[in-house]
Amino acid sequence: ISVVLSLFWFITLASSLRIVTVATDEVRQLAADRDLLLVAAISGVALLAAQALRTKRQVFAVLEAMCWGASFCALVGVLQYWFKYDMPPLLGGIPGFELNGESSPFSDRYGLVRVAGTALSPIEFGVACGMMLPLTVVRYIAKRDSAGWIRWTPVLLTLFGSVLSVSRSGMLAVAVSMVVLVFMLPDRERHLVLLLMPIGLILVFATVPGFLATMTAYVTGARTDPSITTRTDDYEFAIEMVREAPWIGHGAGWYVFRDALDILDNQYLATTI
Repeated sequence: ISVVLSLFWFITLASSLRIVTVATDEVRQLAADRDLLLVAAISGVALLAAQALRTKRQVFAVLEAMCWGASFCALVGVLQYWFKYDMPPLLGGIPGFELNGESSPFSDRYGLVRVAGTALSPIEFGVACGMMLPLTVVRYIAKRDSAGWIRWTPVLLTLFGSVLSVSRSGMLAVAVSMVVLVFMLPDRERHLVLLLMPIGLILVFATVPGFLATMTAYVTGARTDPSITTRTDDYEFAIEMVREAPWIGHGAGWYVFRDALDILDNQYLATTI
């Protein structure tokens, strides 16, 4: 992992020199600094995990904390959706930071309310829950000596969190992560998960009326949906940017959007640029 991170940092710093030498926009330079801090944080987490998590017990201790953290995030989303109760304002902000924009935990998608939990947007909320869902399933399988509700709670909460976000990205995260999980599980556990999947779908459709119709319209109307077309329009722009700096890129944080329609939602394109 140290070799991979070293190569990644070499490319990142080399491309960041472009920001220092070319960009005169202060906003763009600050964005580059922010992205470097983000990369440093991710690298620190990766190195700490690689060095500190030596045993299966240590790995499962971290898994336990992650699952309950995701469960709390999903619980906030459940309270927002069914009870219209928004908990985050009571929790305060992150120490040392202040909110510099407005965001609402409630929005509408084809007549169905979508919620954001503790995230800034329903998309982030849905993807986070979809990513954590298979890990909560692994936790459920591993903790055979715990009470049933303790094993089931994180699974159900993250499942509903990904659903209540009413997000295509969230559903895609669930589908991809669960397919990978099913292929990686031993035969006995694989059969159990395949048996429980239809039950989970029935539970979702029974408790979230209109979800299937909303997601169907959400997917079939993609060609005329502005949320899709604004993203596909980014490809031409991204190709042009890559042509300008094909080897080391423009630098982390180089692209700064001016309004909501200019946001580069595709992380693959942003990283390539």
